[in-house]
Amino acid sequence: MGKIGKDKSGENPGTPRQQRQQAEMEKYLRKKDFPPTVPAPKMAPDAELVESEAADDSDLESVAGGFIKQFINDTWIRRHGTSISDGSLTLIWSLVISSFSIGGLIGSTASGYLTGRFGKKKSQLCNAVLPLISTVLMAFSHTAGYFEMVVAARFLAGFYAGLGINIHAQYAGETAPRKLRGFINATGPLFVTLGKLCGQIVGLR
Repeated sequence: MGKIGKDKSGENPGTPRQQRQQAEMEKYLRKKDFPPTVPAPKMAPDAELVESEAADDSDLESVAGGFIKQFINDTWIRRHGTSISDGSLTLIWSLVISSFSIGGLIGSTASGYLTGRFGKKKSQLCNAVLPLISTVLMAFSHTAGYFEMVVAARFLAGFYAGLGINIHAQYAGETAPRKLRGFINATGPLFVTLGKLCGQIVGLR
């Protein structure tokens, strides 16, 4: 292990990890715009890292959920004449988030029954209408002033996603030529993964 040297001022600059943490701290303090007459508080490296991550998470949450939460609160004020409580806001916000997963669970579970009852082709054709309904509900929810339309739109989005991802693989495998059957069956997971990748890239800050 090599020894850590000292800088020109005679102080120990610390390990590379501590230097990176110090740089992050200085960046964080500049973002907070401390007055030049007030000395910036010094923090321990671990506390500084936690503070920086907490600030980033808070900014991300405010960007991602601020619009929907404000929409819910405004709708509640118009209906009841008072602001919504924190507990009710959290409950409705959780319902908005989880409605997609609930719809996907129901759609995936119902795919076997629907394909057996109506056939794979007819089920896919009917399933193609659900994204249009979901889009219309989401687009006009703010104009109509109903946050319930957002919940319904996300539920339908999850339902057609769960239903379509199961029926598509079955139908494509049965209708594809024998030589291309393996490749066609692989397109479903391939494009689902690419879609997730594109979503993660777009969501980077």
